[in-house]
Amino acid sequence: DSFIKSLVKSGISREFAEQLSRETVRNITILRRSLELDYTCPDWAKPENVRDIIPAVLVSRWSEIQEGDKEIISLIAGEPYNSYIARLQKWVHLDDSPVVTIDGKWRLYSPYEAFGYISRYITITDFTNYKEAIHRITSDNDPDAIEKMEATGLHFWEHKQNYSGWIKEGLFQSAIMISLSKNEDTLNLPTLPSTWIDDIVSTILNNSSIEWWLSNRHVLELIAEASPKSYIRFIQDDLVKDNSIIRRLFIPKGNISFWGVPENYVEVLFSL
Repeated sequence: DSFIKSLVKSGISREFAEQLSRETVRNITILRRSLELDYTCPDWAKPENVRDIIPAVLVSRWSEIQEGDKEIISLIAGEPYNSYIARLQKWVHLDDSPVVTIDGKWRLYSPYEAFGYISRYITITDFTNYKEAIHRITSDNDPDAIEKMEATGLHFWEHKQNYSGWIKEGLFQSAIMISLSKNEDTLNLPTLPSTWIDDIVSTILNNSSIEWWLSNRHVLELIAEASPKSYIRFIQDDLVKDNSIIRRLFIPKGNISFWGVPENYVEVLFSL
């Protein structure tokens, strides 16, 4: 497309141009900062303002229509949801706002840029609350998981989980950025960032059930990207068990109608 073609024409490799397209969401101001053509620190990233942004950066996206999502924001912010949003709201309408909200859904414009500016200010308490948030959202199994696993025809299901898929995606997107932080980066963690995320993902997977895999199938790719080592190790270990979760997911459903749901292993394959 024209954005990527223009970057390539300026001498940037196509691979890097595609990366910039994703990470800057094609925002020219963010692009200039990413290419180090503009060294101006945005107001929201200045030390006196970062506490307003840190919870949003760690969550990345959420839906305030879902009460569980508001609970997670409150947990990480360390204050009631409404009082935190009142502080965040003042940044929404700036020309260089880090966040956008539409119809009750919040997201960062560029999670990569925001994390780059904010990461050094994230405290150990913030990380501890983030870890608790990850465990809460991944403990939120779908009560209809087994019924969905066995379904072969078209069915309209009610969302019965406490947290939205939107916030689950956001939290694991942040896990990826934490894990990829360079060793020399200053993060207030007791171990290397990648090791810290590996431990979280290993704990989650080692306590998982088939209901968990079915309930979190739409974020498996993000979980695998956040901790490839833990993800692959779990699958390898699980496959040799008599009651293997992964092998159960790969059992064909049989007669799936044209409008029916896909096989249960599709998301696992994509994640690998």
